[in-house]
Amino acid sequence: MDFGFRQRDPECQLLTLFGAAVSAHEDAYYILEESLKSSYPAIQLVALGALARFQNDRADQAMVRALGSSTLEVRYEAANQLCKKKHPLAVSQAESLMYKTSTAYMSLYPPLFAMVGDAHSTRILRKLLNQPSSDVRLAVILSVAKYQRDDLLPQIRQQASQLQFALQEACAYTFGVLKDEESLPKLEKFTQS
Repeated sequence: MDFGFRQRDPECQLLTLFGAAVSAHEDAYYILEESLKSSYPAIQLVALGALARFQNDRADQAMVRALGSSTLEVRYEAANQLCKKKHPLAVSQAESLMYKTSTAYMSLYPPLFAMVGDAHSTRILRKLLNQPSSDVRLAVILSVAKYQRDDLLPQIRQQASQLQFALQEACAYTFGVLKDEESLPKLEKFTQS
């Protein structure tokens, strides 16, 4: 495996990386860590996916280091994997990354915060529901439904009064997923509009 990893051909490195990930052997672990330093984002992304399957501090630290990548996709994927693990640094790192990226990409972040579900991520979701961008608010509403975040139902009920059909549909969907009986009058009103 070491021979394949030392090759300059990215395809050979990628195949070696897959082999190291499948073997999950400690002797091949350095390949996963070193692959995060590759100049090819595809290799870094595969390494992150493989490291995410490990349940140890060494893998978590490697993913935290990947947050320093020069590529947005790699940094986002590292934040995503850390959020899935509910790592203590996940929310603050995802929030920091969100504010460093263009507002056009802000709607990618609500699922990260919704899956963690701690007090900090809940505050961020509430703040995102007040964003001027309807795409961001839509992403928050759908994330609330996906991750069964009924603690945010009062804010979703407020969003249901928006005039945009996409937001109303997302709110109606979320009320149904969360079985929110308190929103039945709003749902009946939607059917008449």
